[in-house]
Amino acid sequence: MAATVVVRCAPLRGEAFDDPRLLALLDTHERERASRKRSPLFVVAHALLRTTVGEVLEVHPGRLVFVKRCDICGGADHGKPAVADHAGLHVSLSYAGSMAVAAVTRAGPIGVDVEEVAATGFVGFPDVTLAPEERAAVESRTGTDLLIARARTWARKEAVLKATGHGLSIDPPAIRVAGPDEPAALVSWADGVPSPGPVQLLDHQVDEGRHVACLAVLTDETLEVG
Repeated sequence: MAATVVVRCAPLRGEAFDDPRLLALLDTHERERASRKRSPLFVVAHALLRTTVGEVLEVHPGRLVFVKRCDICGGADHGKPAVADHAGLHVSLSYAGSMAVAAVTRAGPIGVDVEEVAATGFVGFPDVTLAPEERAAVESRTGTDLLIARARTWARKEAVLKATGHGLSIDPPAIRVAGPDEPAALVSWADGVPSPGPVQLLDHQVDEGRHVACLAVLTDETLEVG
């Protein structure tokens, strides 16, 4: 039987950073951060994570308690979000451009990443993102195809590094993922860093070309996105 990964997306549609409908779902700490950031997408994203987890647990989103948990050092003041009193539930959140994506599963540690396609059009992108072996498959393209290939590669790498808990403590060029026209997969892991074990990557469509997203789950179970 396949393990379920629940994925929900929320585009930014004119919401304000102080939208009372969304702020009512957040806790005090999240509302304070929203006030400092003054970012509507921050509020949309964190409300989305709460409603997605609430849907899975059948709990009102405002009653959920989120904590930080670092899978690398065990610290509780940084790391990935986790739901208090639900150790077997794995969650991830990403937002960029005008899109937020939340993912929830019991299959294993999860990472989700969404990237705005247009944001990859800067000169230094290959140096900060691509392994030497990846450059030909990505950088031989032009125009929109180039930006999409870059965004897809970046989202795949970020999703893996979020799932493992390493984040950008590992330079993205140190890992390799499948080419942008190939099914999503982790090809090689960073030298000198313990292997994360089985990793499954799933590209996820969120809109018509403005953003790309990817999920990474540390499991060998068959996955079903719902």
